[in-house]
Amino acid sequence: MRAVERRKVLIPIGQSPAAVLYSAAEAPPQAALCLSPTFLERTDRELVARKARIWKGARTPQALKRVRQALRRRAVNRRTRSAAKTLVQHASNIALGRDEGDAAEAVSSAITALDKAAEKGIIHRNNAARRKSRLMAKVNAAHLFEAADAGPKRKTTASKTAQRKRVAAAKASKAAAGKAADRPRTAAGKAKVAVTRASREASAAKRRAKTEESEEG
Repeated sequence: MRAVERRKVLIPIGQSPAAVLYSAAEAPPQAALCLSPTFLERTDRELVARKARIWKGARTPQALKRVRQALRRRAVNRRTRSAAKTLVQHASNIALGRDEGDAAEAVSSAITALDKAAEKGIIHRNNAARRKSRLMAKVNAAHLFEAADAGPKRKTTASKTAQRKRVAAAKASKAAAGKAADRPRTAAGKAKVAVTRASREASAAKRRAKTEESEEG
């Protein structure tokens, strides 16, 4: 029995599929036969059935340890994120009047939880900043509504007097500070000031004498 040699041939466009196995005797004359040894070996390998790889995860001890660490850290991070979210929601509900409690303490606890989570890298620092900003906006809005409901506060005479006194004291302290800054601190500075003062007095005396002479004449 004669062994049939199998080859992989390329069929021109418009005929049968582009790559088909033919025997040497059945190959059409217009087909380009690929008879190189490398091509024949590759064709034989392609005919061998391969089993699909099922497990694609970690295999080495180091990789398995990293998987265990990631699972533990994920659990811790989830607890931290959940606690921060709960505190922020509680503070927001207090600010909106849905829950009862100390607003200042609730807001402080929520901000502290967000800062710690951002510091540990559990959430991004921009995420923490955004949540704090939204929480403080709600708190400030609630305070504004309370002030609007209470009405404008009237200033008493005592408060106005105290304000005037504070303004006067501030002006006096500012003037004293300016004089102290202009005052010389060294002997050379003091001497310079004395000479300047004497020259000014002499100039003033000359002007007065000249004025008197002009009046007499």
